[in-house]
Amino acid sequence: MRTMLSTALLVLLTGCVNLQKLEVVDHVDDHTDFAAIKTYTWAVGWPAGELEQHKRIVAAINKELAAHQLTESANGHGDVTVDYGVLWRTDGDLGLAGKVPDREIPSFPVMTLSVRVRDSGTGQDVYTARSDARVDAWGQVSATTLTTEVDRMFERYPIPKSTP
Repeated sequence: MRTMLSTALLVLLTGCVNLQKLEVVDHVDDHTDFAAIKTYTWAVGWPAGELEQHKRIVAAINKELAAHQLTESANGHGDVTVDYGVLWRTDGDLGLAGKVPDREIPSFPVMTLSVRVRDSGTGQDVYTARSDARVDAWGQVSATTLTTEVDRMFERYPIPKSTP
């Protein structure tokens, strides 16, 4: 019984984070010549379950890629492939634990959005980024939040944004 309770508590705490820990994590392949990458095509990832969210995510990523001087390939063969994935989870705010009635840990929904840019020839990841964002409702995210998170994900992309 004690082992089962300890395991349940560990599982519960694993999903709990402090709000300050929600951030963007990215990785840039040091051996890739990003100046040579001019075109991209879309690959299938783990798309958003709702069609309108999917369209907004794709539009936001397309906008960022264009700002970084990449063009979507018209013939389906790009220098890189791009995909994204969305996961939803519920986190707890451990900073408020013990400060609320009945020691209940307040929870909130979080969207994890990841983008992967892969070399079309080798299949190797050249740029990946993941953003964890607090959202208003589980499975629901505003267009503003999506745009902001995708923008944050591409802040450290190796080719700077072009100026209008």
